Amino acid sequence: MLSPNQCIRTEIRSTTGSGSITTVCADVSTEGSNNDIVDTGIQRSINTGVNPITVATAGTFYALLGIRLKPTHKDISVLIEKLSILATSKDNFLYELRLNPTVAGTFTYSNVTDSSIQRAIGAGTNTVTGGTVLSSGLQQQQASANISTKNALRLGSTIAGVMDT
Repeated sequence: MLSPNQCIRTEIRSTTGSGSITTVCADVSTEGSNNDIVDTGIQRSINTGVNPITVATAGTFYALLGIRLKPTHKDISVLIEKLSILATSKDNFLYELRLNPTVAGTFTYSNVTDSSIQRAIGAGTNTVTGGTVLSSGLQQQQASANISTKNALRLGSTIAGVMDT
């Protein structure tokens, strides 16, 4: 119950030998609609700062900003609600919000003050592959956009303690 992002599982732990277990039934349910759930918690914002991140190669995806739970806070529920993007170049671009991508190069996470999350800021050389695309769109040159990322998916961790990014 402490980690609501985890799947249902059963396990045997023993220090004296082997054992067996039979799972008879498991259930995950909610009453009513998720629309009735009142948002709780404290809203936070992360960004890349005042310096723009310049990328060079067209047709390549770059990691600009990363977020994950602190390793000590894997039982916290974090919802990504929106993205804001400002393009200062004269190029149109495609953006994507990806869950668990592979990021090349040094992409170091650091703690966000008074929060359960960590962030990493790209250097303009951190290419991205893989992962699950949660949101994407096209953005025009020299324009800003606020994008809603309405989704029931929350950041969490695997059973092995590997944090979602």
